[in-house]
Amino acid sequence: AQACTLCLACLNVCQTEALAADAENFALTLTPLLCVACGACAKVCPEGALSLTPGLTLSEEVFGRQVLVKDEPLRCARCGKVFGTKKSRERVSEKLKELGRFEEVLRIMDLCEDCRVLTLLMEEKPR
Repeated sequence: AQACTLCLACLNVCQTEALAADAENFALTLTPLLCVACGACAKVCPEGALSLTPGLTLSEEVFGRQVLVKDEPLRCARCGKVFGTKKSRERVSEKLKELGRFEEVLRIMDLCEDCRVLTLLMEEKPR
C-alpha cells in the first residue's frame, strides 16, 4: 500500500464494501471479513498498490477495519479547499516530469479544479 496515492479507484469496483474511504482521516481502510478476494481492486489500481494473499486468516483482526494507507490533505493555495492528497500530487508531478510537461502546469498545480479554471480564464492572452 506504500505506492497508493489514494485515488480511490478501488472503491468503484469493491462490491462488498470491504474497502472504504475514511474522508475525515484521508485514509483507505479494509475490513478483511467483507473481502471475497475477487481481485477487482488489484486489477483496477493504477499504482499496483493492492495485491491478494491466498489463504485464510484466523485472527480477530479480520473483523475490524484496518487502515491500509493514510496521507495528508492537499489544500488549494488560493481558496484552501481540499482537493487531493500530498501523495497524489507527488505522483502527478512525477508523471508530468516524465512527459516533459511539469513546467507548463507548475503555476496551477497547487490549485483546486475551480481555482485552476479561474486562474486560466483570468490570465491575459497574448496579442
